Amino acid sequence: MSKEKIAEIQSQIEADRRRLEGQKDMAEEEKRKVEDDLAQKESELAEAELVSVSLSHVTTGHYAV
Repeated sequence: MSKEKIAEIQSQIEADRRRLEGQKDMAEEEKRKVEDDLAQKESELAEAELVSVSLSHVTTGHYAV
């Protein structure tokens, strides 16, 4: 195999590596966004459940002591 062909293959390998690293970075960023969104929704759900329980105690006259 010629030196030129070897250099061409090495160059392609490096280009592929950079492309894959870029895709990995984008995937990790998207994963963080999804995790943050999930955490926010879980927090909102917990708050809504707390409000619901509080309201049910108010309307039924049952209060935690």
